[in-house]
Amino acid sequence: MIPSAAKRPFTVAHRMRLHRARKLAGLRCLTLEGRETEIAALFRRGLLRSDSQNDDSAVRDAFYALLDPSLSN
Repeated sequence: MIPSAAKRPFTVAHRMRLHRARKLAGLRCLTLEGRETEIAALFRRGLLRSDSQNDDSAVRDAFYALLDPSLSN
C-alpha cells in the first residue's frame, strides 16, 4: 500500500524549503506540549469543539486563537 501524500515523510530539501519560507515570514517552528486539562479549557472557552479535542491541527489553531489577542499590539 502506498502512503497518501499527507502521510509521506518530507525530504530534506522540502523541510529546508519550509524552514526558509517560515524564516522569511518571521516565523519559528516550536513544539508545544499541552495537558489534557489545558485542551479541555480551550473547549470550555469556546475555542475548540468537543469533537476536535483529539485533532492536533484544531488544538494548535485553538492555542493560536487564545494567544493572538493577548500577544498582538
